[in-house]
Amino acid sequence: KSTDVQAIKPHSDQVLIILGKSDQVIPCEELQEDATESLGTENVKFKILDAGHELPITKSGEIIRYMVDFWNLAQKVC
Repeated sequence: KSTDVQAIKPHSDQVLIILGKSDQVIPCEELQEDATESLGTENVKFKILDAGHELPITKSGEIIRYMVDFWNLAQKVC
């Protein structure tokens, strides 16, 4: 049985990118420039947290809150 992707996908063209300010592996400024150039200013939203590359582990609760807020806002727009 296939999953209905539309049912779980936010209804927005925006992308949320969560970055660690002190990430030595994926430099925050570099990724912001590349993503903005590729996706366009209106299509990308950045959240920068005080963390390094370990961001998904050390800030998991915070990341989940930002994702849920972003999805809820995206659904209200449509």
